[in-house]
Amino acid sequence: ALWEVKWWEEEIQGTLMVGAIGSKILITSIMKYVSEGMGAFYMHELLEFSFHQSRD
Repeated sequence: ALWEVKWWEEEIQGTLMVGAIGSKILITSIMKYVSEGMGAFYMHELLEFSFHQSRD
């Protein structure tokens, strides 16, 4: 699956790790273990929206 830690390790990690100094990459996932598994520098957790909030 696209956002599994194994996919990160096998398919993407090598490509993204050769970026320019100071580069930033935003990766989104609904699974916290993905960011933990890829060694994310910073993780921002969003609160879940209610149905009504999501419609605003």
